[in-house]
Amino acid sequence: MQFKTSSKNGFSKLSALLVVLSLLVLTRVVVFTVNQQKLLRDARASQRKADVNLLISSVTQYMSDNKDTLPGANIPTAPTAALEICSSTVSATCTTAKLADLSSLTANQAYLSEIPVDPAGNSTDGSGYTIQKAADGKIVVSAPAIGKYGSYTVTK
Repeated sequence: MQFKTSSKNGFSKLSALLVVLSLLVLTRVVVFTVNQQKLLRDARASQRKADVNLLISSVTQYMSDNKDTLPGANIPTAPTAALEICSSTVSATCTTAKLADLSSLTANQAYLSEIPVDPAGNSTDGSGYTIQKAADGKIVVSAPAIGKYGSYTVTK
């Protein structure tokens, strides 16, 4: 009795299926990684907006409670450029670093428990956010553009 041997060249259906499945898994991993970075970037952008809104609300509440007195003596008035807000609660550190001292907001945690720090910032003593009093008397707090983060400004 003779057996016929087959000498087909090429891929079997099983090996082709395994290649396709491997490509699908690899695609999923790449898409997940890219989406993860975008989600982190979006979360940081949302945090920056929340921080700016918290800062300006705290400053305006302080001014309301203290007869329109600013919480820091060195907050510049336009056209002078805005100053970065100091993240330290030590006034001397803020003065030495030429940063806007808002430590009166954190005194006794009356308005803030701490000065928020920009998640994208790299400043040692600064928060990454800036403050300025506009010519019309309104307060302007900003998160400057850093890398892929656009600037965000609130005026009250």
